[in-house]
Amino acid sequence: MEDTKSTKNIKTYVLATKAYPDLLPNFIKRFSKFWGGPLRIYVSDTPLEDWSGGVIDMLEAIDDEYLIILHDDFYLTEKVDLELLEELKRAIIKYDADRVSLLGNHSVPRTTSFRGEYVKHKPKSEYQFSFEASIYKRKWVLEYLVKGRDPWQSENIPRWDARGLILSSDQPAITYKDRLNRGKLIRLQPA
Repeated sequence: MEDTKSTKNIKTYVLATKAYPDLLPNFIKRFSKFWGGPLRIYVSDTPLEDWSGGVIDMLEAIDDEYLIILHDDFYLTEKVDLELLEELKRAIIKYDADRVSLLGNHSVPRTTSFRGEYVKHKPKSEYQFSFEASIYKRKWVLEYLVKGRDPWQSENIPRWDARGLILSSDQPAITYKDRLNRGKLIRLQPA
């Protein structure tokens, strides 16, 4: 019987939408250059207004306990720290965390505290529920994600509603620039 809590079982999923077909090819080019490795692509056919419904459908169709979620507009800008990424995969399992940010600690000090070697986001702090590049506990995302919301509304869960153990390291495992800002394309340097 396979150990479902092994870090090798934590797969990388890229969420894409048909609303922005040009994002995915460029995402893949940058992913190959700066990260490499296997990834699973989920292209939702739900309208952008129900983006969350497509994500829920995807999460309900897989068995993964933990997974990395990226978006097709997360354009990597530097090599991924694969060693730190593996460490963060071990951390989500060890601490039974709900989300581990891959962006390092970029929160203000009043919203975080140290939990051993990791930064812990305090309860009721902003962005408990966030779709920044992270490792997630699938059941936790399904607990808070609501159908009928666009990508930006999906993160707008009041901080007192979304409770979980959210961790990050001091340094980022990945670095990226958003290609979209609330649906508008942002100009970025070529990969």
